[in-house]
Amino acid sequence: MTQKAPHQPQASPRDLEAPGRPIEISWWLMMAQLLMFVLSLCFFAHSVLGSIPQPFFPPHPANFSTACLEFEPLKYVSNATLNVHEFVAAGTTLQFPGTDPSCGTTNQTVSVDICRIALNVSTSDRSGIIFESWMPRSWTGRLLATGNGGIDGCIKYDDINYGNRNGFSAVGSNNGHNGTGGSTFLHNPEVLKDYIYRS
Repeated sequence: MTQKAPHQPQASPRDLEAPGRPIEISWWLMMAQLLMFVLSLCFFAHSVLGSIPQPFFPPHPANFSTACLEFEPLKYVSNATLNVHEFVAAGTTLQFPGTDPSCGTTNQTVSVDICRIALNVSTSDRSGIIFESWMPRSWTGRLLATGNGGIDGCIKYDDINYGNRNGFSAVGSNNGHNGTGGSTFLHNPEVLKDYIYRS
């Protein structure tokens, strides 16, 4: 005679949630905020210019720099701090003194007039992503998201500048850690999550 297995109550959706679910929701919220920030740049250009594509800001340099500095990025990314918010004229050489030596880039000459915004986006109490957005005056309505190879945590300023030179608004990040090594992953799963999917 076969015995019936004891009745197992069906798991509720709440029971099926993984322990890390709140972190995933937080990650989706952060990604939504970053997307809103990037989209806000596009809509801001459209509202200033009236149509796309055109130069990102009105042609007079004073209007360009004023419109750049009046934009408020922290309205769109609540869990961030503003590192840099500036108008940069073509031919200016930007210095990056805090860059990890393994990245090999300590400066970048800007090819066209840009509005530069750099954010430190907090992803947990022990991790964060450095995010750069450069918007050229002669914007063509296109966006370039630059990437990193391997476990690289270096912002590709040269690639961002290349995009600007060709009419793209361009963004990049440090993948949640600085430099080309992985020592910051040790004993810090939050930094690893930034590298794997949050950045």
